[in-house]
Amino acid sequence: MVTGASATNSGLLLLPLMVGIVTMAVTSGRLITRTGRYKAWPVVGSVFMGAGLFLLSLMDAHTTRLQASLFMLVLGLGLGMVMQVLIVALQNSVDHRDLGIATSSNAFFRSLGSAFGSALFGAILSGRLAYHLPRLLPEGGPAFDPAHLSGSPAVIRTLPPEVRGAVVEAFARSIVPVFRWAIPFAVISLILVLAIPEHPLRETAHIGAAPAGEGPGGAAG
Repeated sequence: MVTGASATNSGLLLLPLMVGIVTMAVTSGRLITRTGRYKAWPVVGSVFMGAGLFLLSLMDAHTTRLQASLFMLVLGLGLGMVMQVLIVALQNSVDHRDLGIATSSNAFFRSLGSAFGSALFGAILSGRLAYHLPRLLPEGGPAFDPAHLSGSPAVIRTLPPEVRGAVVEAFARSIVPVFRWAIPFAVISLILVLAIPEHPLRETAHIGAAPAGEGPGGAAG
């Protein structure tokens, strides 16, 4: 909405974020397999996440797409060091018989957090937009219905210049608090991962064979 990118281009502009996630997920996975150590990754990743969110909170209406891409790359690197490694730490800390419920619980709470986070930060964005937009629109200017903001950026380009500038500035100012409010969550993440115990990495992922004469459930065949 601020830079005027289409919906398709907006998805493409997220590529630096995805590149960072995939790159560090693969890199951390290979190094964890080689060294057997995994705790340092989410710790460093949480720091990168906080740094990326801080950089994103510095954006304004004049931030270039290159700058935004670099900020997203930093955030993506942090996420890549945290998301998959936490699953490894979780699965490495529970008994084999609990792997399924531990993994599914992780997926459930991650989905729950995503829904809660989307609602929370969406509310922050909407609230700040409702605050800034009336104050930035020129007094006595052309009539403008804020409901038009639900359309594509192409709609904004059709607005009179003075109204268009106010709308873009309102969006830019409203997005920044979202990233600022996300920084404390990165700090909480850092505190939590520091408390994670690091156990020797397992070399097997299967349940040992049942004793002779017993079936898979442990009962005599």
